Amino acid sequence: MKLRISLLFSLVLIYSVQMSLACTIIAVGKKASADGSIIVSHTDAGPDCRLHFVPGQTFKAGSMA
Repeated sequence: MKLRISLLFSLVLIYSVQMSLACTIIAVGKKASADGSIIVSHTDAGPDCRLHFVPGQTFKAGSMA
């Protein structure tokens, strides 16, 4: 029983650490920024390679996106 609890705890710990080491990359094209700037930023903290594309949107003047 102790072995099962230790193994379960170890697996939960390993999984939670792996999720906390995920990378974040933000890229903004010149048509998406207010002044035409190209912006790229990232943290390189892990092996997660998922990519999410958010299509361009138009917001009312003064709104917070």
